[in-house]
Amino acid sequence: MTGTLRLLLAMIVAGVHFRPNYLTINVIGSATLVTFFVISGYAMTGLFSSRFAGRPTGVRRFYLDRILRIAPQYYFWMLVAIAIITVSRHSSGWHAFTFFQTGHPTWFNMLCNLSIFPVGFWPYFPSLATFQLVPPAWSLTIELAFYLLLPAILGRKWVLYTVTAFSLAAFCMATQGIVDPVMYAYRVLPAPLLYVVIGHAMFARKYRFLIGIYAVLLVDFVVLILRHKLGMGFNPGVLLGVSLGAVLMRLSVAMRSWRFDDLAGRVSYGCYLAHWPLLTVIHPQDQHPWLGIPFALGAVLLGWISYRLVDLRILGWRRRLAGMKMPGTTGAGMGLSQQQAGSDGAVELR
Repeated sequence: MTGTLRLLLAMIVAGVHFRPNYLTINVIGSATLVTFFVISGYAMTGLFSSRFAGRPTGVRRFYLDRILRIAPQYYFWMLVAIAIITVSRHSSGWHAFTFFQTGHPTWFNMLCNLSIFPVGFWPYFPSLATFQLVPPAWSLTIELAFYLLLPAILGRKWVLYTVTAFSLAAFCMATQGIVDPVMYAYRVLPAPLLYVVIGHAMFARKYRFLIGIYAVLLVDFVVLILRHKLGMGFNPGVLLGVSLGAVLMRLSVAMRSWRFDDLAGRVSYGCYLAHWPLLTVIHPQDQHPWLGIPFALGAVLLGWISYRLVDLRILGWRRRLAGMKMPGTTGAGMGLSQQQAGSDGAVELR
């Protein structure tokens, strides 16, 4: 049921952005994204281990598969955003939903938008902070960083331990307020790598390793309570996400998949990207909060449309990269295993 879980999480993200406040963004929204990252760590480890590991060109094929999964939909919604901005800025109805689109395009921020990976470093670049075409893509920076590191994490223990140590230290420093808790516990590397590492360790059944991580997190949690800083920044959401996310991940894997689970997972990425262009044209601050539910369903519809227009056309290439058989042949066939079904979308999450 990982595909269904990812789609539900994407809908929650869309809903909380419809009328943002402390509860929806700092708690529900951040917990949802952290859960996305945990799922991604689990799913990507499963995908690489089962389809690409041990092959002479496996790492290269894995990277290409991830590019084919992430980039086409991203560029599709980037073009949609450009069209919306171009039309709206020449009409009285232009509405800049947040500060992410209050600036003006420059060569620098356009290059960052086109490159995808730099988008997550917007806190360091004022120009990029005021002009992003697909603002939810900041999470793709974390995803892409994990993709790059995954082959080394699987092949060398010291890489896993180093990544975990740096991300865990950064997480604790941010939650305790030593560095900006809003940015460095949730949005900016290296702390968010901790979430995908947890998912990786769950798939690899590194239970002692997980116990060590959660022991440190428990100490961090207790200290936050004693210092009365539990409610600071995104602390409630990220702590809820690293605990509840692992539970939801395990439950979704244990539950029997239904007919449309794989499709739900594939649509989730488009839903996640689509909800922001939709926000820029409907003026959510003028709408009743409960309209966030049909808004989220609208994002699902747009995600399905972009899946049909974009992803479905390149799915055959990705399956050939993974060594999967095409329809009508024997062997692996078109179906994905439970782990692979969970890998075909980020939030990929996101």
